[in-house]
Parts: sequence; structure tokens; C-alpha cells
Amino acid sequence: MDWTGLPASVIGGIIGAFAGGLPAWLLAKRQSDEALRRDRETRTAAEKVLAFKINVKLLTIINNTIHDWCHFHRSLALLKEPATQHMEPWQAVRPIIGHTDADILHFDAEELAIFMAAKERQFLSDLIVLAQRHATSIMVMREYCSQREALKARSPHPENMDGDIAQAMITDEERMKLLPYTRPLNGMVVQMVAAADENIRLGREVAGRIRSIFQAYFGDDAAGGPSFPTDSELEALLADSSSD
Repeated sequence: MDWTGLPASVIGGIIGAFAGGLPAWLLAKRQSDEALRRDRETRTAAEKVLAFKINVKLLTIINNTIHDWCHFHRSLALLKEPATQHMEPWQAVRPIIGHTDADILHFDAEELAIFMAAKERQFLSDLIVLAQRHATSIMVMREYCSQREALKARSPHPENMDGDIAQAMITDEERMKLLPYTRPLNGMVVQMVAAADENIRLGREVAGRIRSIFQAYFGDDAAGGPSFPTDSELEALLADSSSD
């Protein structure tokens, strides 16, 4: 542009407007950047709270999964001992007492959104499945306890006790009458044991990945998650619980 034909007053006005507008623009940009920074910090802080809640839920699921797995395998070990190998699975596996509605945990959409943002869709799916399997295991155990108690009410009263094992003599006719109740219980035991083994596998996989996902997402090596015992550590836990 040829500025030589413009009056000095016009040129001065343009320069003045530019000189006055630049600081205002810089100030507005700085305020905008500061607002964006605070928003990012607020969002990150909120997501870290969600990550903590996820870890607490996952830790509860893992602890219950390990407890149930140890209980099933410790109970079924009775079937390998000479004195008790005649027992059926339902006789060996005692009810698990103590699970409450508070143990039935699910991850809500706000928590799961972190994994969508981190582009970890497969992990998100595995986490949902683990929570669903854990909840189902609790409900199946409750049904097992109910059916087992109903069977006890129909069974002859024990004649003696050998530690925790009650003994009673029944005739073949009485045994046949109980089959409609004992067979479903034995089937439930088989399913619960298989489910516990699968929950151990999936729980270990989820626990092994969540720490690295959080560390990468938050850019913080201190971000963590619950750990999961190795096979040898699980065997040690099983041995400890068997000796109690």
C-alpha cells in the first residue's frame, strides 16, 4: 500500500489504534491461556479422583476374586484326601458368608470415559466384563447357599461330627430322593470353580495393564493401580489358608 498520499492524522490514528490494541490483545490472550490452564488442571484433578475410585473398586474385586478362588480350591482339596474322597463337590464346598450388596460393584460411565479418552477400548471392555463376572459370582454363591440350606433341611440329621464335617447314614432310597437337589448343587460348584479360575486370569490381566494406562494418560509415573499375585504367590496364599 502506498502510504504517501494519506494525511498524517490518518496514519497517526492507524498507528495509535494498533499500538493501543496490541496490549489489549496480548492481555486477553494471556487471560484466555490462564483460563484454559486452570480448566485443564481442574479436569485432570477430577479425573485423578475418578482414577482413585476405579482403583478402589478394582482392588475390592481382586481381593474378593482371590478369596473365592482360594476358598473353592481349598474346599475341593478334601476330595483328594483318603478320609473324605467319597464326598461330593457340594459337600466339600461350604457357603461363603459375608458378601453384601456393597460388594457388587460396577464402573459408571463417568469413570469409564477416562479409558475412552485414552483410546483403550479393549481394556474398557475387559474392565466391564470383570465387574460383571464378579457380580455374577456373588449372586451365584448366594443361590448356592440358599439351595444348600434347603437341601440340609430335607436331609437326615447328622449322627456325629468330625471337625467341621457332619456325618449321617442314609439309605439308597433316601439318597435317590435327594438327587434332584444334590445334582444341581454339584453342577453349580463346577461352574463356580471354572468362573473363579477365569476371574483370576482376567483380573490379573486388568491389574497388569491399568497402571501403565494411567501413567501414560496422566503423564505421571506415580500414577498406579492395584497389583495381582503371581501364580506362586497364589499357591502360597492357598497353602496359608489351608493351614488355618
